[in-house]
Amino acid sequence: MSQTEKLPDPKQETPSRTTRIVQLRVRGMTDEATAAQLRSEGYLKCGQKTVSRTWVKIRKEHNEGFVEELQRQQLADITMADSREVKLKYRDKLLERLMPRQTQPLAITGPVAPLFEIGLKDVDAKPPDELPAP
Repeated sequence: MSQTEKLPDPKQETPSRTTRIVQLRVRGMTDEATAAQLRSEGYLKCGQKTVSRTWVKIRKEHNEGFVEELQRQQLADITMADSREVKLKYRDKLLERLMPRQTQPLAITGPVAPLFEIGLKDVDAKPPDELPAP
């Protein structure tokens, strides 16, 4: 920072660093440009990683709030539905989306399956010269 540049007056109110990060990022500035701008404005301890972490945290909090509001509205719509069948149908769909799914192991079939079994048993094993007959 050169001597001609002025730091913000500490008596004057300045926006918080988080607020300023949001203001600069919504203008389309990158993490690097935002950090440089903040340093030039007197926020001395502000690097690219700080800007990136702050921006990710803000977006995550915003998205969580948005999802919670959508779920609340969905539950209200289900509750206000006229028929019991409609209520149960949409409640089941909502539960399917909210419940974590179990992942199924990938099943390898066909003529290459024995090759994968060999590879899993002995990583240093040499591949067979021929593929086994199906």
